[in-house]
Amino acid sequence: MFHGTHSNLAAVGAPIGDTTLTVARVAMRKQTGLAGGIVSVTPRFLIVPPDLEVIAEKWTVAA
Repeated sequence: MFHGTHSNLAAVGAPIGDTTLTVARVAMRKQTGLAGGIVSVTPRFLIVPPDLEVIAEKWTVAA
């Protein structure tokens, strides 16, 4: 599922913020399927460890 050939792995980890969430969303939308075509996945969840839960909620709650 998550593999470099699918274009769905981050190069390095970084703090949650506008830039990192944008990069993640773009990467998901450009993810390729088995046939090599763009899958265009729309993210619905941000999965984080318990230590980052409050920070993640601040960035994902609708204003």
